[in-house]
Amino acid sequence: MHQDELAAWTADADVMLIPLPPISANQRDSTPNKFWEALAAGVPVVVVHGLREMERLVADLDLGVVAASGEPGDLAAALRIALDRLTADGQPWRDRIAALSAERFSWPATATGYRGLIRQLVTRT
Repeated sequence: MHQDELAAWTADADVMLIPLPPISANQRDSTPNKFWEALAAGVPVVVVHGLREMERLVADLDLGVVAASGEPGDLAAALRIALDRLTADGQPWRDRIAALSAERFSWPATATGYRGLIRQLVTRT
């Protein structure tokens, strides 16, 4: 599909599952594009315990559920928790996730800091 259609497809999801195994430093500290796409669309995420950066964001900002492990039973349990919460809280939770994403993680929200960092790096060389 064309990237302009991606947000609508993502927003149709109930939950975004990110079952990466935390087996390398890259995986433990990464935040894949699908993670950010889900948040921008207001879709709660389920991530695996040990994916440090995503786990921290999910737990601290109430963006979804952290599964105890990447084992099928733990992923299923975490998905059930997220789906049950959607049944109870539904659209307000999704709206809060989307609003938080726009306020804290969108390009307009981060551009000034990013450009400042680049200016600092360029002037050091």
